[in-house]
Amino acid sequence: MENDDKAKEQLINELEAKRKQAEEKIKQAAEEWRTTFDSITDLVSVQDKDSRLIRVNKAFANAFNRLILYSYPWQYSLR
Repeated sequence: MENDDKAKEQLINELEAKRKQAEEKIKQAAEEWRTTFDSITDLVSVQDKDSRLIRVNKAFANAFNRLILYSYPWQYSLR
């Protein structure tokens, strides 16, 4: 019984370590994506199916002086 408890505890610890590694990889990938997205000098936006802006890069935000209304379709928010 004691061996089973130790084996379970070891398995839990291994799974927790793998989970933490996976979380760190996801955070790193997200940061790399943001850095790349914001380093693009062209105006880039990500929009939902209703043309609402989800995310814009720094060049886009600077071009429109950060006066973007994210709750409206882009064709209206850029006026």
